[in-house]
Order: sequence, then structure tokens, then C-alpha cells
Amino acid sequence: MTSKFLLQSKDRLNVWKSVVWGKWRRFVLLLITLISILGIIQSQIPTGSSLLKYAYLPQLDWLLWVIIGLAFLWVITLEGAYSLLREYLPLNWIERYRIQYGRYPQLPEYLHPLVNKYTKGEPVSKDIEPIAPSGQLWNRMVTSQKKEWKEMVEWLGEDPQDLVDLMKMMLPKDW
Repeated sequence: MTSKFLLQSKDRLNVWKSVVWGKWRRFVLLLITLISILGIIQSQIPTGSSLLKYAYLPQLDWLLWVIIGLAFLWVITLEGAYSLLREYLPLNWIERYRIQYGRYPQLPEYLHPLVNKYTKGEPVSKDIEPIAPSGQLWNRMVTSQKKEWKEMVEWLGEDPQDLVDLMKMMLPKDW
């Protein structure tokens, strides 16, 4: 799977299988192994032996065992879904904002000189065209601002390194 947002994935069946079957497979294999070992142990103990009573599970109502099993499977599924979401959630500031607030953010003021086709106050969109920053503007930006610009350019489907290289080509040779 790519690093696209999980809920936008067209490959939902594979995601579901990796969440459910990936985590449940270990549980099911462990349960089958334990039942097999328990059966082997019980077959080796004589019928009248006092050890036989310790080989059984505690005497609980069958409905309680079903509830415990379903709760355990639910926890396994949620843990698997959480780990996949953490792995595939986008790491850029635009998608984080969209997930948190349900809409796209406005472009920060310091990024306005670095884009074309953007109206101040509007949410970001894929119509924005990033431009190569000037050397002076790039040097005035702090590291976190440069990171946000690079994430925005990647979100728009372009390679930020190409624009940085274009900026470096425009700089004087002794810079």
C-alpha cells in the first residue's frame, strides 16, 4: 500500500484483511496450538487420575466465555486498525488539519509568495501552483516553514527538490 490516507484507499479489502487476519491469525494459531497441546496432555493422563481436573478451564458459564472471546478479538482488531492508521496516516500539515477539522486549512501568510493561483483566505486546493522560492525568501524562512512548504508541494504532486534546485540555479555562483 502507498502512504495515501487509509480511508481514501481503493484497496480497502486488503486493508481490512491486514487488520483482521494479520492480528487474528496469531491468536487463532495460538488457540489451536494450545487446544492441541491440551488434548495431547489429556490423552496421556489416566481417566481416574486427580490431575485430569486441573487440565480443564475454569467452570464459567458458556455465555461468559463467548463475551470474553469476543472482547479479546475486538481488542485485537482495534489494535491492528490503530497500528495501520498510525502507519498510513499522512504526515503533512494539510491532511492533518483536514482530518482534525473536516476542511482544508488556509495557506499560512509566509507561504503566499511561494504560490500562484491562490486567493488569500481561501482553503488550499490542488489548483495551487507552487513556484521556486527566491534565495532571500528561502533564507528568511525558518526550518519549520520550509518543511511546511515542502509538504505542501508534495501534497500538490510535485517534487520540492526540483523547485529548490531551480532556486539554486537562479542564485549567483558565489552565493
